[in-house]
Amino acid sequence: SDESDEEDEGPEFRYGIIVCAMRCFTRDFSPYYEEFCSWHDYNDDPHKVYGLASLALVKAAVAVRDKEKIPVVALDIAGQEDGYPAKDHVAAFDFAHKNFMRKTVHASEGFGPDSIFQALSDLHADRIGHGLNLFSSSMVAEEREHREEFVEGLIESMANSRTCIEVCLSSNLQTNPDLKNDLRLHPFRKMVERKLAVTLCSDNCTVSKTNVLREIRLAVDSYELTPHQLRDIVLSGFKRSFMALPYIEKRKYNRSVIAYYDSLEKRFGLQD
Repeated sequence: SDESDEEDEGPEFRYGIIVCAMRCFTRDFSPYYEEFCSWHDYNDDPHKVYGLASLALVKAAVAVRDKEKIPVVALDIAGQEDGYPAKDHVAAFDFAHKNFMRKTVHASEGFGPDSIFQALSDLHADRIGHGLNLFSSSMVAEEREHREEFVEGLIESMANSRTCIEVCLSSNLQTNPDLKNDLRLHPFRKMVERKLAVTLCSDNCTVSKTNVLREIRLAVDSYELTPHQLRDIVLSGFKRSFMALPYIEKRKYNRSVIAYYDSLEKRFGLQD
């Protein structure tokens, strides 16, 4: 019937644009980076150049958001973590923060828990991409005397603030040999058990050849998630999303998503 067809369609599609800076780059990355590097040949500290590029990006993003009403919702940063710390990009993320733009940071994908700490303390991160090594006290910086206490404090801080972790299962399998192509070695199960705000992310659809639906399927099959756990994970993605809507409208939209999700659970008999 027409009524059931409307129900199958679900909530309307919404989107926002996240602009992504790079922790580091070379002039060979693209014509833009080649030109940008040429402008700063006088600067003998490449880390300052990385920060200037991030700042240029976010200033342009805020300008097109405000002047052209393009739905740019957040600033992200990606790239090699080791040797390229968050502090290089403080000015860019401060600018985003002071202009009411949300922040997400790729952190602890190839580095330890300190990378997450830097993202939270230096870059005002609202979400963390990957967080793969969050529980790895052995990867904490050597200068910290009480590594396990530091990790526990970081976990509790993220739990209390509901800082959402964008877990990227396929991408992590492809880039981290320590997982040995076995998702049982991934800390996702522990994140769920610790009641952290987690959701599933494709990271990069083209490189990893995946999508969010496939990531959900991987998680369900690998961790035997209960319907209640899956509901929490999926809905966390909506609740912690960076939507280009006033909060009241976002809340209304999310309630429509929750209602639709619950109707699907009822239709297909999904129960714990």
